[in-house]
Amino acid sequence: MKQEIHALPCQQSNVAVCGAGRPAVSAEAIDQLAAGGHVLAAAAWLQHGSPDLAAAAALTALGCHPRTARGEDACLAYAQLATLAFQRRGYR
Repeated sequence: MKQEIHALPCQQSNVAVCGAGRPAVSAEAIDQLAAGGHVLAAAAWLQHGSPDLAAAAALTALGCHPRTARGEDACLAYAQLATLAFQRRGYR
C-alpha cells in the first residue's frame, strides 16, 4: 500500500509555512535581506576607516537590489554615499 503525501498550499506572504512546517521564503524577501546586509557592511567599513569599501558596499546595495531594497535601506545607502562624498571633498 502506497501512502501519498499532500503538501499544503503556500500562503502569499514573504514568509509562509508550506508542507511539513518548513518556511518558504520568497526571492523578494531574500533580496531585501541582502540589500540590508550591504548597507550594514557599508556602515561597518566606515567604522573601520575604509571609506572606499563603504562606498562600494552602499553602491552594491543600490545597484544590485534597486527594486527590492526597503525604503529605509535605500535612504541610508544614499545618505552614506552623500556623507562620503562630502568628506572626500573636505567638508566636515
